[in-house]
Amino acid sequence: MNRPAIALTLWALACGSASAQDAELRVNPELGNETTQTVTPERKKYPFLNADACHIKLNGADWTPLRTAFAATDSNAVRVLHIGDSHIQAEGSTGRTRKRLQERYGNAGRGLTAPMRLAGTNGASDYALRSTTDMKSARLLKTPWAVAPGLTGVGVQPAKGGRYDISVSCGDAFDCLRIFTTGTDPYVESLQPEVIAGISGVAEGVTEVLLTQAETAVTLTLRDGGSLAGIELLHGNCGVEYSAIGNNGATCSNYNALPGFAASTSHLRPDLIIISLGTNEAFGRTSTEAMKAQLHTLVCSLLEHNPDATLLLTTPQECYRRRYVRRGKSKRRTRVYAINPNIEQMRSAINAYGAEHNIAVFDWYAAAGGAGSGAKWLSNHLMNTDRVHLTWDGYHLMGDMLADALLNELSRTEENESD
Repeated sequence: MNRPAIALTLWALACGSASAQDAELRVNPELGNETTQTVTPERKKYPFLNADACHIKLNGADWTPLRTAFAATDSNAVRVLHIGDSHIQAEGSTGRTRKRLQERYGNAGRGLTAPMRLAGTNGASDYALRSTTDMKSARLLKTPWAVAPGLTGVGVQPAKGGRYDISVSCGDAFDCLRIFTTGTDPYVESLQPEVIAGISGVAEGVTEVLLTQAETAVTLTLRDGGSLAGIELLHGNCGVEYSAIGNNGATCSNYNALPGFAASTSHLRPDLIIISLGTNEAFGRTSTEAMKAQLHTLVCSLLEHNPDATLLLTTPQECYRRRYVRRGKSKRRTRVYAINPNIEQMRSAINAYGAEHNIAVFDWYAAAGGAGSGAKWLSNHLMNTDRVHLTWDGYHLMGDMLADALLNELSRTEENESD
């Protein structure tokens, strides 16, 4: 792959010049509490979905090493890292993809958890990081930062310094924690229950705590060593670990401008990196050329620090943008919605970039039904009333369809391999 150095754009340009209402909607979405859904939605209820497009286009990429790794998960762990925006932050879709892959290949741990709620934003529902300590925090798009955000795009730190407790609970048991901080490593004073088997510094800002037995809830007592960005939860050494990093309103440029982001991802040891961005670029003045340039910078930096990882790009789904108009002589403004045409342009840019650089693409725009599908997702209660985000049923469906595409691709043999 050609990897020329590409200068970063200004932060303001990264966020574009979308309306204040649209920007607020994307940075602070109102998704509500996730509903529990254990049954895969019946696809036949939604004939507008494009089953023929629900596959991964390899674009000449060699997925043989990745298939080999997944085939050996009875004795080794495979790690997935999924990077995205608000469609990823709440993990409605990635939670489903994680579950499906782990059902097939085994569970090597829940993966990365982030102190989203401690930082004042929404997070996933299958884990919780809590603290009784008063915290100062940072979020990727809320600048200036009070503390340094880490690889998750958020960071929390005791307002008065000193020691603090972090309670970790998760539906999946874990026997190892990796604590990600900025600055110096945290000093782990204690763990309740007392099940520490060992503590070691994996790298600068990464501390590993081994447990004597698997737990679903522990409380760490730490001494302030920079802001806490996340805690990776691991279990055993076999199966699939699926970590997600999502930030409301995020673009490729935002991750490119996050200090040390790509380098930090190497500590997650990803075998597969999935990048799901492009929606927020479509709400600003980002051109397709600028989008491809920023995507290239992100891809190159991730590969620089994760040279053996396989990449997968996904395209954004058709959605709407809103504006306010005055009708007739009335001074009152009426809110109206229209399909955002820039989404299809960003989709085309991502598809073109993948083809140009031999990177696999999952064309979610096409799989979701393509042009005109936004109205169908909305009328079938799969799209949120804000007409940008999905309902929980919609996100679950998205996650299941990505899982289908991955499982189909990973089970292919060299004899039947083709785009």
